Amino acid sequence: MKKLKQGFILAGGQSSRFGTDKGTFVLEGKKFIENSVRVLTPFVEKITILTNKPEKYSFLNLPTLQDKIKDIGPIGGLFTALSETESEWNLFLPCDSPFLTEKPIQKLLENLDSKKQLIFPSTNDKVFPLTAIFNKSALAKIEQQIFVKNYRIRSLLETLDCMKVDCEEFKNEFANINSKEDLWEFQKKK
Repeated sequence: MKKLKQGFILAGGQSSRFGTDKGTFVLEGKKFIENSVRVLTPFVEKITILTNKPEKYSFLNLPTLQDKIKDIGPIGGLFTALSETESEWNLFLPCDSPFLTEKPIQKLLENLDSKKQLIFPSTNDKVFPLTAIFNKSALAKIEQQIFVKNYRIRSLLETLDCMKVDCEEFKNEFANINSKEDLWEFQKKK
């Protein structure tokens, strides 16, 4: 399978509910963000970390980008990435999905559709639009949404031409860890 030119890791969150930086939190000997890098590597030629604290991720020796528009959440990272990328297709992963493996990413890439702007995984009860492939053409809709101060990622799903890829068999891999309680709950289920 041909690699995409560009991958991005969203690591710009405040981690306020978690109490410490999520990307550098260590679980089973690895930082959360190291798992994101490991998962992205087979699928992209270049990885860029989207963060407003590049010094925290200097140990990765990867390029970083800071949000062009601060304090608007993940949509700010998407806007920054898509306005800077030269790649038509861009693979995004959050830094706080430490259980993610390559399998669902492979499935997303197998479903790459040139007519879509956003391809993301879904399970029976959830969608995961930040573990996704965005076409650069999505930038215009993201800009429009920011202009009207609507920073909700879910709103993008209503305006972009999207494809949901059924990833029910990987549902436990998408656990998004927002608090230490989330982590403990998920580990109990494993």
